Amino acid sequence: MTDLNSEAEERESKPGLRGLWIPVFAAIYVAWVLLIILSGLGVRVGGPWDFEVVAHLGEAFGGLSALMAGLAAYFTLQALNDERAETKRLRAREARRDKADAERDLQQNTRISEERLRDLELTYFRMLEFRREILDDVQIGDLAGIKAFRNLKNSYNNLEQSEQFRDRYLTQYNNFDAVLGHYFRFTYHLIKFANESFDFPKAYSYVRMLRAQLSSGEQFLIALNAIFGEGKEKMLPLINRYGLLHNMPEADKARLIAFQAGLEPTAFEPPAELAPAIPNTE
Repeated sequence: MTDLNSEAEERESKPGLRGLWIPVFAAIYVAWVLLIILSGLGVRVGGPWDFEVVAHLGEAFGGLSALMAGLAAYFTLQALNDERAETKRLRAREARRDKADAERDLQQNTRISEERLRDLELTYFRMLEFRREILDDVQIGDLAGIKAFRNLKNSYNNLEQSEQFRDRYLTQYNNFDAVLGHYFRFTYHLIKFANESFDFPKAYSYVRMLRAQLSSGEQFLIALNAIFGEGKEKMLPLINRYGLLHNMPEADKARLIAFQAGLEPTAFEPPAELAPAIPNTE
């Protein structure tokens, strides 16, 4: 709106050449005609016509006609130039409007993106909180929550062979699939949500929040589920991508690595490109 007002003021402030010169030359033309008439009358009102004088003035009027033709050509050229200038001005105004519209659309899209990001973050934090409730509901015998997972993990202390770990895990899962299955599935969907909703650095920072909450027993059972259970296809790649087992005790890491069951080094350590930007404070 400011641009349009400034353009209008600019046009009004510039004197129009045609508006100034046309009345002037029209007055000259009328005066010349009157001069011819008066000369023909011998500059005496009511006197006889002097055609010899009129003839001479008529010849002079031919020069005035040439001058008027030149002025007509000039004004035609001036009109063309004015039209070009107006077209240029309109195009510049349209370009400014397009730029303003693009900036407004960008601001609106940025605002929508920021609102969308806040909604996603809020959803993730709610899911993270709900996961703690699911953990507390894991009841195995007289133990619940973290203690239940610790007890399950301790049952593997005397085992050495991969087959023994597999059989023990499958037995535990079949006996407590109602609670363990729900826990494993929700943990997977929580990481999957972060992976699909945010760029990798931000998703990694959010998965770190989950990782900081996992007890050693939870990490151990999650790893066994990814190696021997239903998490092999979908959960194992996310474990490797986000270093979900980073806080696992060294002894447990060594036992799992010895199985050579698909756990990559990144399952236990942050990706190299993130290590400088995200120092280990856990």
